[in-house]
Amino acid sequence: MKIKTNYSMPSIDSVNANIFDSVESAISLSSSSVNIFIPNVCPIGEDNVSSFSKELYRRFPIVEASLNVTSHKKPGRVAFVDVKVNSKNKSRIIVGNMFCQTQARKPKRALHYGQLVFAMYEVKQKLLELQKNAPDFTNEIHCPKMGVGIAGGNWNFISDLIVDIWGDFRVVAYNHLIER
Repeated sequence: MKIKTNYSMPSIDSVNANIFDSVESAISLSSSSVNIFIPNVCPIGEDNVSSFSKELYRRFPIVEASLNVTSHKKPGRVAFVDVKVNSKNKSRIIVGNMFCQTQARKPKRALHYGQLVFAMYEVKQKLLELQKNAPDFTNEIHCPKMGVGIAGGNWNFISDLIVDIWGDFRVVAYNHLIER
């Protein structure tokens, strides 16, 4: 008699949608409580910011304002910002500014993978802490295909990191930032 074993692998849900409309809709329409985390790959200095970051700052100005006062603006660190809360179901959107984009382009990319990994583990620890303090909440990560635009990273490699590090959570990666 053969025993069936399910070796299900964590995966990333990939969608073609506007990330901001999707997460705002998710916290508004959810019948249960959910924490939605949005990672934002940021330059450590005053380098160019991505089109995703620009749209994020436009939608949630507190995220950009927090960059000027944060003490976590160090390589591999994350500055967490609560940007929206649904008062009815206590669901919220949390942005994490992950400082892992350097000024020097190594060899063809500004994204520093080592710093990205440290930041991703800090995000994981934050979500595990939220899960411990509020076990009835669902914790999800919604992200663009991060690190691949002006940061110059490789999505295939970054998606492997996401599965390895954030595999305990539902992760949704958006193919398109906005559709205007």
